Amino acid sequence: MKYVLPLFALSLLTACGSSIRSGKAMTKKLLDVISNTDVERAPSVFLPDSLADSLFECKTESTKIKAWVEKERQLLISEINRVPFGLQIEFISTEEKIIKSYKSGDSFKGCSVLKGFTLIKLKQEFRIKHNEKSEERSKDAAAIKFKGNYYLIGS
Repeated sequence: MKYVLPLFALSLLTACGSSIRSGKAMTKKLLDVISNTDVERAPSVFLPDSLADSLFECKTESTKIKAWVEKERQLLISEINRVPFGLQIEFISTEEKIIKSYKSGDSFKGCSVLKGFTLIKLKQEFRIKHNEKSEERSKDAAAIKFKGNYYLIGS
């Protein structure tokens, strides 16, 4: 069975706001946002603009991290708006893998890094249930870990 929904949204089962301290906690929070089609809470799972300003210096509009993250926010909201009534998404597991630790002076997506952070790849496993059918899925996403907190940056 294939669900149009949330392939993108589910791929974003990552980093949430400032009190989220693990990939597992991020996944569970975002599953709740998607399952409850909570469009108002959806943007809160992403890297906040204020933190992006303190972590990165971008010289051109096309490389601005904030613009990139905002595009990801809008894509998630669009996907949430297409969630079919009665769809349930259940957490199975989250596996974290450090991709790279960045330090001040490094480059990330065309921007200068101002403060160190770690780029994390999260592999989420979840179960989609709808109309008495069930399917397990797995999706990767990217998060920034900064001062022990996780923030979604994309899939």
